[in-house]
Amino acid sequence: MEEGQGLLQRAMRLREQSEEIEKQLEFVSEQITELRQFSANLEILKESKEKEMLANIGRGVHMKVSRADEEKLFVEVGAGIVVRKTPNETIREIEKQIGKFQEAKMHLTAQLHEHAEEFRKMLKEVEGIK
Repeated sequence: MEEGQGLLQRAMRLREQSEEIEKQLEFVSEQITELRQFSANLEILKESKEKEMLANIGRGVHMKVSRADEEKLFVEVGAGIVVRKTPNETIREIEKQIGKFQEAKMHLTAQLHEHAEEFRKMLKEVEGIK
């Protein structure tokens, strides 16, 4: 009976960990999708000959702005630090971020597979107890 109780507790912990990993996987997938869309938007901006555009200033409010300097963007690199980068440099940075998220996704997927395998082993143990 105690052995079955221990297996049940392990199974519950494993389930909770798996659910947390699934949430993390969902977040990582969303980040990849958003970064890919952002990169595509930068490509469009890079090719555009328009001199005016709408800029989102927050909370669904937009402002018409003129593109005075088409060669450089202001890119926040962390801790409130802003540097100037070309659209191509920015796209390369986005691709690096996507790569890091894809590595995280592979790692999380591997963890889920490990949990599934461990759960299968527990099911065999339960069958052995019967």
